[in-house]
This record gives sequence, C-alpha cells and structure tokens, in this order.
Amino acid sequence: MISDEVLRGPEEFDEFWMNLHDQALLVDPEPFRIARDGALNEWVHSEVCFTSVDGVNLGAELLEPESGVDRVIVGMPGYGGVKKPFDPPFLAPGVAELTVNARGLPKLSQMNGIPDTPDEHVLHGIESRDDYVIGKCVQDLWVGITAARALFPDAHRIDLRGGSFGGGMVIFALPWDDRITAAAVHVPTFGNQPARLITPCIGSGEAVRLYAIKHPEVTDVLRYFDAATAAARITVPVIVGAALVDPMVPPVGQHAIYEALAGPRLLVETAGGHHDYPAMDLCDNAFTAASRAWLQL
Repeated sequence: MISDEVLRGPEEFDEFWMNLHDQALLVDPEPFRIARDGALNEWVHSEVCFTSVDGVNLGAELLEPESGVDRVIVGMPGYGGVKKPFDPPFLAPGVAELTVNARGLPKLSQMNGIPDTPDEHVLHGIESRDDYVIGKCVQDLWVGITAARALFPDAHRIDLRGGSFGGGMVIFALPWDDRITAAAVHVPTFGNQPARLITPCIGSGEAVRLYAIKHPEVTDVLRYFDAATAAARITVPVIVGAALVDPMVPPVGQHAIYEALAGPRLLVETAGGHHDYPAMDLCDNAFTAASRAWLQL
C-alpha cells in the first residue's frame, strides 16, 4: 500500500523536476558516432558521444537499421553500465535503439569526481537535492532524447526503455517530457522510499538505507527521488516488469511504481529479479515479448 504522502511528494516536487527538465532542454548535445561497424547483419552498431548537463561528456550505444529510421527507443541500463547495445535489443524494422550511459558509470561515461561503483555512486551528492547524482542522471536521459532527435530528425516517435537503475531513471523522466510516447521498465529502482529505507537488500539501496540510519536528514532529500511519487504523475502508457522475489531491488518498491501509475499501464510479474532462478529465461522472454507488443514494434 502506498501512502498518500508518497503519492503527493514534497510541496516543491513538481517544480524541482520541471526545473531539472528545463535545464536539460537547454543543452545542445552535439552527438557524433564513433567506432561504427556493421557487426549485426543489417544493423549498424556505433558508439555515440554527446555532451550533457554541466558540460560532461557521455557515451551511448547505438543500433540503427541500414534501411532507415522512423522511430527511436532511448534506453538506460542498470548499474552495470553499457557493455553492449540493450540486451536483448528489439531489432525492430525502422527502429533505432540508443542506450545512454549515465554519468559516472562504466564503461562509456566514467569520469573523475563521480564514483563508478553502485554503492558509492548512489550516495554521490545525496546530502542535497540539487547535487544528488540521481537528478543529474535523469537529466542525462533527457539530453539523450535530444541527442536521438539530432541523430534522427525525421523520426516520428520516441519511446523509453530501462532496467533496474535505468528503469527508475525512466520513471523520473516520464512525467515532464512530452517528447515520449510510451515506456517499458523492468525491475525499476527508487520506488516507495519509506519502504525501501526499512527493507534490507544486497543492492545499492542497502547503501542508501545504511547511510540514512546514520544521517536521517537525507530522508527529506530522498522524498524528491521517489519513483512512486513520479509515477503518480505519468499519463503515457507504461509496461512494468516487477519481480516477486528480488534480493537487490526490493519488490515492494517495484510494485509501488506500477500501482502509482496514473496512465495506461500493464504489469508483468516475474518470479524473480537480479538473480538466477529456474524460470528466468522464460520470464525474461515473456517480458521482452510483452514490451514489444506494448511499444507496437
């Protein structure tokens, strides 16, 4: 059950996120392709570099069909960072897939001053809502959308896709950006902060939970970074893959995000998340198939 306080959020929640969005839209990312190859048959793979908020340089993986592009899916991966184009890629005709690596994360967006390990990254700047790295990572996703539009100016539709950490970033990004048609998120993070702060796990959320015990004042900051609060403001269609058991991202937060969604929604429950289990491939394939149908691919 999600509390009304979580759904409302702090008084300045909307203003805070709209300001972050406005800042991101001012950035000209000037994207360019590097390391271009044709390793996936009729699909061209490139690494893309672009500039984000605060002038930081980020990397992304791009898959584009040789036959032309009329849609783009912008994705953000989990805390492992981008190791290859989104796994698995949709490879839908006419659809390019740009997978953005958030600032500080391996391997494409590592930088001095931001830790690249999950337990440290998730705490970076947590003392202030304006400095917290999570807000900056959502801005990176918005600038990634701008980069996708620059790379494919004739594309008529942009959707978002994210898993784990990236799924949480997608949820934060959706309420404020009218460039997005629909989204698919899998085992998303940062939902229902009050529940997360009392639920032990083995993921990055445990670092936040332990930090908040020693520094309880950060709970006021975390109210601005509750993905369930953001979900209550989302009106575009969203499909959520939420696990029944997940040692890294507490399911209570995943399901809270789905329950809070204000627009068209679809829940795909999986037996597990962030660990190996007997039906893992079956569940992953089912969510991928459902996501393709949801995004009309």
